[in-house]
Amino acid sequence: MRFFLKLFFIHLIFFVIFFQACDILIFSKNRPLQLATLLCSIKKHVKGFNKIYILGRYTTKEFLDGYERVKELFPFIEFVWQEKENDFFDKVNRLIFFGSKSEKIILAVDDLIIQGDIDLDLCKHAMDLADGYVLLFTLGQNITHIGWKKKVKQPHFCHVIDDIFSWKVSPRTKGSWEWVNQTDFALYRKKDIKKDWNKVFARFSYLKKQHPQELEGLWHSHGSRMGKIGLSYKTSKVYNLALNKVCHGSGCYSLSISPDYLLKKFMDGYIIDSSDIESIVKNAAHTKVKNPRFVKYKELL
Repeated sequence: MRFFLKLFFIHLIFFVIFFQACDILIFSKNRPLQLATLLCSIKKHVKGFNKIYILGRYTTKEFLDGYERVKELFPFIEFVWQEKENDFFDKVNRLIFFGSKSEKIILAVDDLIIQGDIDLDLCKHAMDLADGYVLLFTLGQNITHIGWKKKVKQPHFCHVIDDIFSWKVSPRTKGSWEWVNQTDFALYRKKDIKKDWNKVFARFSYLKKQHPQELEGLWHSHGSRMGKIGLSYKTSKVYNLALNKVCHGSGCYSLSISPDYLLKKFMDGYIIDSSDIESIVKNAAHTKVKNPRFVKYKELL
């Protein structure tokens, strides 16, 4: 009897810890180098996650070979392939609500780099304390501009815990601060996004939603935002380093570095050297770096 009680409590503790953990879902298309750079920075800076899933898409065997190299370098990740353009949203749904067993999830694209230490246990606790809808790691009180020229007014911040703050989305919330439905390293409770997605995407079921930019645009435009509580660190922890575009329809600034060139750099043993970029004081969520440096990934892993 004691043995079965002990076994029951062990399974109960395991279930609670596993369920309350946080998974990370990264969207990646033809960008093995950027993905490897992001994973390297996650390994360096982020603690408290359970599993990392990659929803990947490639257009040539060469890019598939690049992703196979990523799997060799980071054996703890799990790849799921988007085999057709129009099965993107179905794959996302299955991964989040059936594949992942955690209560919370981070949605991320592949051209991000972590610039500071992130404790996800603290982040989850802060979300519960503030009844937060999302924690946005690309935002912070240092973010004063949208893009690089347009200055936007920051919302009123409330201290939550340690160096994490909250704000409430209202009709006066502008710029990145109102963009609480997004995929740039954003932490959500899965039950919250499921409720929103059931409402939004059932209404627009005829749309294909082929990549994360389309998903994000529809979610931002038609999802619920007003009154939601957003959270961020006092100083942003993640930045977007847009070296190229691999999906049509994204209006954000990016460089025009060829995906094939970056693939060759990666297969030659390089990823982006983020050490010099991390020290830059940023006032926008997207970072403008004209000549990124590369470094041998064996020096970082």
